[in-house]
Amino acid sequence: MRLALAMVSLAFVLVTLAAASLTNDPDRPINVDSPSAAHAGVPLAEVASAALQQVEDLSVDDFSVDESESQEIAGLERPRMLPGEPQVVRSGNILWISGQLGRDASGWGDGPTEQSRLALDNLAQTLGEHGATLEDVVEFTTYHRDLGDVSVFSEVKRRIFGSTEAAWTAVGVSNLVHPEMLLELKAVAVLR
Repeated sequence: MRLALAMVSLAFVLVTLAAASLTNDPDRPINVDSPSAAHAGVPLAEVASAALQQVEDLSVDDFSVDESESQEIAGLERPRMLPGEPQVVRSGNILWISGQLGRDASGWGDGPTEQSRLALDNLAQTLGEHGATLEDVVEFTTYHRDLGDVSVFSEVKRRIFGSTEAAWTAVGVSNLVHPEMLLELKAVAVLR
């Protein structure tokens, strides 16, 4: 939670710095809506200093990492491209889930529809292992070797997510870690 608040404060400061640079007056009081009413009328330098202090006060103890190399799914190892890398990082009630793949224990999904389904199934399974569901996802990013597959993923996502809304960014890439990978996804979830 502290990380999220520090990041919101820092983002606010960066936006305000950009606005202040247009007037060339960094000591100008902030007269815009802010994440906190306490920021209104406070010189930008003071807000920036407070936000940076929040970030500096973070320590390694503010994060927990799932360090297991693999996790069991029905007696089979979860498919991972980079063993040893954390699949989930948690800070407070926020989970960052690293790349979910379009494969299961039997191999890669056949085509973009199947790989999309498998990647979302793997995401749901990973969330469940950490006390979350797809309804807790607030943002995800998908990486596609073929941007023509984005509409396929969108349809599969709609069927699986239902009415749950999450911010989504689709990115086209020339390659992924494995030649059979058509897509990879990562997500951010907020535990309720």
